[in-house]
Amino acid sequence: MDSSSDFTSSKAPRKMKSRSPVSHESSSKEYEMKDTAYMQYLPLYKAVDVGDLEATKKFLKEHPDGLTASISADGDTALHAAVLAGHIEIVEELVSQLEEGHLEIKNRNNATALNYAAIGGITRIAEDLVAKNEGLLGVPNQNGLIPVVVASLYGHKDMVRYLYSVSPKEELSPATNNKNGIMLLTTCIIDELYDIALDLLQHYPRLAFYQDSDKDTALDMLAQKPSAFPSGTQFALWQKWIYKCIRVPQPLASSNNHGDIERPNMGPTDRRNIVKRASDKLLVVVWKGLRFFVPAIKHMYNLKLIHGQAHAVLCCLCEQISTLHKSEFKEIGVYRAVFSAVKHGIVEFIIEMIRHYPDIIWSEDELNRGIFLYATLQRQEKIFSLIYKMGAKKNSMATSWDKYQNNILHQAAFLAPSSQLDRVSGAPLQMQRELQWYKVNLLLPVVDDSHISQKSLLPRRRWRALSNQSTERC
Repeated sequence: MDSSSDFTSSKAPRKMKSRSPVSHESSSKEYEMKDTAYMQYLPLYKAVDVGDLEATKKFLKEHPDGLTASISADGDTALHAAVLAGHIEIVEELVSQLEEGHLEIKNRNNATALNYAAIGGITRIAEDLVAKNEGLLGVPNQNGLIPVVVASLYGHKDMVRYLYSVSPKEELSPATNNKNGIMLLTTCIIDELYDIALDLLQHYPRLAFYQDSDKDTALDMLAQKPSAFPSGTQFALWQKWIYKCIRVPQPLASSNNHGDIERPNMGPTDRRNIVKRASDKLLVVVWKGLRFFVPAIKHMYNLKLIHGQAHAVLCCLCEQISTLHKSEFKEIGVYRAVFSAVKHGIVEFIIEMIRHYPDIIWSEDELNRGIFLYATLQRQEKIFSLIYKMGAKKNSMATSWDKYQNNILHQAAFLAPSSQLDRVSGAPLQMQRELQWYKVNLLLPVVDDSHISQKSLLPRRRWRALSNQSTERC
């Protein structure tokens, strides 16, 4: 079996060469003999690879040195091979025979058996290895990543939960000058393991400022996950009712309240009396019990729990980012994340950012388009509707221009993204939906006609023409 290189990122790392250049002929021959010494353990490799426990035990009884010897061209031991093949019984037998320190043997790809277990995703194997040697949890691979991060990169959720629960948290600290903490944070957001992401942020809040190996921050990843929030989830009527009624445990105090988003609360205030709090806790217990008997409720319960955890992660990130100076926003990609959230229609993201940093409403992208111009272009009505809560500021926002002198009417006149058009079937309904965006004209204040160029009149003429065509067809 060819044990491939330790894949620890979305792209496969290059496989390490099995030989290095040697200058002297005698040394070359000696190296060649050593390099092919694994061939004598081929029967052991075959037995382990096919899962033949008796043949494995028999070979090791006759050749005890095979327990820690390299049995493949990549320098794998019998334990590496058993883990790669996913044979739990053979892994248990080998672990019982090996000494604690032998479990830390690395192959030529600089990987321990636990590194391979993290790739394979079989939690039982990882438990056996860790029970014998907990030190494996902090041993990095050739890319400097510890097992829990490797498991997260492969999307093995159960493995990640187990390894995170037993891994030393100091290995994930940004003070270690490695990428383990931020890599785990961003991959947990991708895999929707928001409870782990939240716990990690609570341990190390400054991870909110760091970028992973792909130059992405946690805020970037969350801005691309509309499914993590209610606004990005499609509900049937009965599902909306169940979702609203369900009570789930709150991960932490949230600033998710209603009212003027320009006047955020200065701190959490709990005005509920003791009876109300007790009844809420009782409802949480009731709904938690109902999910085991009604599959539909279980799905909605888990969905609302995920939404709550994701929002808590968002709150932690926004709280940390609000401590930065505006000049640092571009460096860590805050503006990029904001406009990504607008594109995906995550209204909760924008609201939370505004609550923690009100001036974010004046953000502009590389084409000088503000949040509401971009929301119009992307046809994200939930985000655009926030402009009505901006008070007198809405006039300035609605009459702003981008780099190419396009105002909000021009954005509405541009063809909607295909992802938005596809939400409505049929050309007539699509045109009707597009015509509804003409109401943005009502936001424009009355101006002197002499200040209106011919270019600025084009979107008005287009919408009037479309409106007349629609009226005639009706």
